[in-house]
Amino acid sequence: MDGSGPPDTRPWQLDANGWVPWATWQWYRTAPAADRAERLRVLYPAILKAADFAAASLDGEGLPPASPDYWELPTDTANIGTAAPLLSGLRAAADLAAGLGRQQEAARWTEAAGRLERGIAKRFAPLGYQRTVDGLHGHDSAAAFMAPPFNEAPAGLPGALDTTYRELLRPNGGLVPGSDPDTRWGNITWTASTSFFALAWSSTGERAKGSAVLDWVLAQRNVLGELPETVDAQGLPKAVVPLGWTDALVLLTLVQLGDAPLAAPPASRG
Repeated sequence: MDGSGPPDTRPWQLDANGWVPWATWQWYRTAPAADRAERLRVLYPAILKAADFAAASLDGEGLPPASPDYWELPTDTANIGTAAPLLSGLRAAADLAAGLGRQQEAARWTEAAGRLERGIAKRFAPLGYQRTVDGLHGHDSAAAFMAPPFNEAPAGLPGALDTTYRELLRPNGGLVPGSDPDTRWGNITWTASTSFFALAWSSTGERAKGSAVLDWVLAQRNVLGELPETVDAQGLPKAVVPLGWTDALVLLTLVQLGDAPLAAPPASRG
């Protein structure tokens, strides 16, 4: 966090350039109105750098470059685990910029988001939002990033989520991150990947599905009430405990099941 670079030899990932503007946008919507614009201006330089870098990374089809995704594994072509967060982040950045009267930046990021949206629709949607645009790396739990509160769900997403969930489900009731034949997950399931679907379904009107998945995740808490990163084939907590990522997803899901669910950044203004 001191700007000195990564702590190990893993290569850089581009997805955070989407997550940072999205998180800032969600904060801004619920922050006290009296001083939120002033506080946003303090954060804005980070938004500017993140969104400009994301926009500049897009190729002629509007897609980001091949890079490691949240699996922390590289891909040879663009992956949905990067493309979906960048779409959310560019939309969020554009909306924040417009709210601050920075119309040129808002227009620039809106245009980039439009190109990325079209690229995703052309290359990922026909494959059911699989991991990569070459169709060689199976399904990916990151398909859920195309749903609120990250993105406004495209028309074909519900079926893609159902298919992806079935493909990734394991006997212990949880999900593995994906079905890439080059990556073997076995029957150890991941609470974050499982929680993606609790959140996506709770955000798209499938409350019963979302609640059922949430119940499974909550049932994996250890004796201290902590949520683990993974669950072994026998249904026992494994690996990192507690995992803040899963904690955050559970809280977001509870919000979506409540009376004031979070929206996704708008696809365009006006």
